[in-house]
Amino acid sequence: MSEDKGLTTRIDRKLSGLSNSFSKQRIFRVDHNLRSQNEVAYEPQMFSIGPYHHGKENLVKAQTYKLWYLKELLLRRGESSTERYINALKDIEDEARSWYAEEDMIGLGSEEFVEMMLLDGFFIIEFLRKYAGWCLYKDYPLNYGPKQGDPIFLNRRTMGSLFRDILLFENQLPFFILVRLFEMTKSPGGDEEENLVDLAIFPDSPLHLFFPGEKPNGDLQDNCSTSGEVNEHIKCASELRQAGIKFETANKSVSWLDIAFEKGVMKIPTLDVQDVTECVFRNLIGFELYMINGLYDRRYIIDYVTFMDSLIASSRDVEKLRRQKIITKWLGDDEAISSVFNGLVKEVETYTGDNVFCYWRVFKQVNEYSSRRRNIWRAHLMRNYFNNPWSIISFAAALVLLSLTFVQTIFSILQFENE
Repeated sequence: MSEDKGLTTRIDRKLSGLSNSFSKQRIFRVDHNLRSQNEVAYEPQMFSIGPYHHGKENLVKAQTYKLWYLKELLLRRGESSTERYINALKDIEDEARSWYAEEDMIGLGSEEFVEMMLLDGFFIIEFLRKYAGWCLYKDYPLNYGPKQGDPIFLNRRTMGSLFRDILLFENQLPFFILVRLFEMTKSPGGDEEENLVDLAIFPDSPLHLFFPGEKPNGDLQDNCSTSGEVNEHIKCASELRQAGIKFETANKSVSWLDIAFEKGVMKIPTLDVQDVTECVFRNLIGFELYMINGLYDRRYIIDYVTFMDSLIASSRDVEKLRRQKIITKWLGDDEAISSVFNGLVKEVETYTGDNVFCYWRVFKQVNEYSSRRRNIWRAHLMRNYFNNPWSIISFAAALVLLSLTFVQTIFSILQFENE
């Protein structure tokens, strides 16, 4: 009986530590199948944010940066203690814990969890303030720019690692924590800091460095469809080119997600492929997989990657897109870029006839155009006979010669009849 009682107590203790529903969980671990494709892409390089990577030996050094930023904040505000911030965070500790998977919260005590929220939260907020001040200089009234000698802004590698790490799927804090700390440290009457969202997404913010341009326009949302027609696929760029389809760079002002097809021309915004591109895409895919609520939610990133994977079958396709400046590369050779896009959709359910797919209309238009025989013939003619100025001159000369021969034949026939 004593053994049964011990087992009962142990299970009851585990149950008492669980929240009443899964609905509160917002920040998850990456699925094993996704992680297995490229584990490094989901691991922070220098900065841990939140509990999942907290305390890892290779990330401990960055804790000093967080303490420096907290100290600068207190000095700027003329405060000598963090007491009021700690008390505010204690009031919302339980809610913050409920955002994470419970098994990762076991063993993380209250003091350690609150300290983590304090240091990580203010570190992100202060970095965004400093970065905005650094980019905007005199236009940023509070002059929140980095102090002279700030190690993050002095070292491009450190800055790059921070940009990367704060976008990782597992490296996050509940947003309401950031909002609470931000509101508590706003300058009195400071209209230039109306809300945290504006600070986080201003044109030179970290996310805009990876994906410039405006947000997707209404056409992309309207084009999303649940029609069975989304089962259509398109050929790779090389084959589409042979079918007479041209590729052009879209207007720089549009979102990098806005792809259009009209009159045989596919317009695609430029994508700057860097060493960190695969990491960013994989984590954004993770966000979409866990954040969507049903079949009819739009999955912009997954659909975009699916589209690019369809266009790119080999390094030849990358070369064609690169020549049109649709892809600009800072990553290895064309083969490396091809491997990145072909690997992103592995272990990811892309779309079926029951899912929303944002590029179904483009797929449909491309397939209709490329299946028309006259477009294929015209493309063949242009490729084989008009691919350079000398070919055009030769064709024109041959046409003139043929015309003269025809005219001469007619005159010969007429002359023969007159005789």
